[in-house]
Amino acid sequence: MGFYQSVGTTYGDMTLKDVKLWSKTKMKLAKEINKKSFLLQCRKFNILPNHMTNTTRSIESLLQRQEVYTNIKEQNYRLGIKVSNIEISSNHKLIQKLEKLLESLKSNIISQTDKSNITVVMEKEQYINLSDEIILNNTSYTELNKDPTTSIQRKCNAFIKELKDSDYIDETIKKKLTCCNGIASRFYALPKIHKHTLSVRPIVASIGAPTEALASLLTSILTKAYDYDKEYYIKYSFEITEKFNYTILPPNYIIASLDVVSLFSNVHLEACLRSIHKNWSSISNHCNIDEETFSKLLTFLFNSTYFSFNNKFYKQTFGTPMGASISLIPAAYVMDDVLDSVLPVLSFKPHFLKKYVDDIIVSLPHDDINEILDTLNSYDPYIQFTIETEDNLQSVPLLDTKFIRTTDNKVLID
Repeated sequence: MGFYQSVGTTYGDMTLKDVKLWSKTKMKLAKEINKKSFLLQCRKFNILPNHMTNTTRSIESLLQRQEVYTNIKEQNYRLGIKVSNIEISSNHKLIQKLEKLLESLKSNIISQTDKSNITVVMEKEQYINLSDEIILNNTSYTELNKDPTTSIQRKCNAFIKELKDSDYIDETIKKKLTCCNGIASRFYALPKIHKHTLSVRPIVASIGAPTEALASLLTSILTKAYDYDKEYYIKYSFEITEKFNYTILPPNYIIASLDVVSLFSNVHLEACLRSIHKNWSSISNHCNIDEETFSKLLTFLFNSTYFSFNNKFYKQTFGTPMGASISLIPAAYVMDDVLDSVLPVLSFKPHFLKKYVDDIIVSLPHDDINEILDTLNSYDPYIQFTIETEDNLQSVPLLDTKFIRTTDNKVLID
């Protein structure tokens, strides 16, 4: 059953019509936004696109025949500017119209899923209820009385000024980091269709937020300093396929996957600062900021995490938001510290162990499942793991792959 047929069967013809209109409008909007960007760049560099040149050329020819103007080239240039401005204005109005149409179609939420490239349709009320359930039932979120953007922007710019005054950054970098018209981060959620019970993963989009540029600076430093040669690091799932497909496991070894419960919500500031300190000798090679100042900046970013959802504002008081630029790389450092501390004290050696963010695939003795889980969960009271062992088909999913253990203990990756 195709996507549209499935939507029609599940939600009815009216919803199907809305979804098709939404898809068509979304594609048209993307086209018009690209067109707007192109037209603005042309105007910026005094370039007249071919379709406008053709328009003005016919008018130029008419003016020459009528001998209306003596300076035809200058007049044609002015005419080109007017045509360009008219088209940009028309394009802007069309974008606004398309955006309003998309907004009117939001009785249903159309979204990508959490870990698969799949489009799903949800009723808006269900989407809001699932999102509210995460926000309101989580002690890490506190509702605010007003939008804190102005206050946080002022504090952020003060930190940036301190960096410049201390010669950690130059005037050019200071201007790039300084925020003048910040907006609140936005909360949205991605459906988890791979779970038995429908739930959503919270994402905070921080594009345009007051701390976005400062967070990007620290993210860049930490990313450059990160050790990508860790034996358990993987960037893409196909790397595992290339390395472990058809691997023969030792007797009594099985495959299991480990997952951190709400990793980003539980990667707390103390754990991140601990990891920063542990890896500072490497980090310091990629910046001229001292460790105390770097930690101070990271603390400010963690304490300034807030977002808007459904016309309300919330502050995150613990952890770091998934989706923010500063979230992923500190979490990677913390996860590495967990594994670096736990693996050497295990009574066995995993045949292989690879991680992608908070997803871990491991081959270990069947009798040692509880040991690895208990040892991992003893590292930090907030960073807790769950384990999934082989199903009836002796398979375990990881990202977009499935690890299968055959009867002769060979690994097949589907």
